[in-house]
Amino acid sequence: MKFKLTILTLTFFTFFINAQEINIGSNIGLPIGKISNAYSSNLGLDASILWDFDKETQVGVSTGLNYLFGRSLEVGGQKLKTEGILYIPFAATLDYHLYDQFFTGADIGVGLMLRKYDSFKFYFQPKFGLIVSDELKAFSYIRFLDGGTLIGLGFSYNILK
Repeated sequence: MKFKLTILTLTFFTFFINAQEINIGSNIGLPIGKISNAYSSNLGLDASILWDFDKETQVGVSTGLNYLFGRSLEVGGQKLKTEGILYIPFAATLDYHLYDQFFTGADIGVGLMLRKYDSFKFYFQPKFGLIVSDELKAFSYIRFLDGGTLIGLGFSYNILK
């Protein structure tokens, strides 16, 4: 058992050390469509590890912590408050550099819904962004999470540069 754990740890650190980018960042979003009746906004923290696939393409993994804020509703004359949702996305990520200053990409995976839900939901996030510097990227996104849709803005900072 210790041998397997040691091999797994060494494999993880090998991938980690060979990464070309380790990004941390944040995002803010607004629910659109039916989900906007129950939730008002989204706030999140992001982390990703990216490796160069070729000159323009990077692949990797991403995760984070996001919170969808509940909204107060009036149903049948009674005021109700929707409970917020805390979720952790686990996704494969792809970034494609269009030019020196622009990139597009997508994250696809699952979102682990925490608290009373404790379930995995489909997660897909296409994005388009601006490469501000070697360290900083700003992007817009549309996020699909189990039938709900959010639009938003985010940034990431490469801690390896």
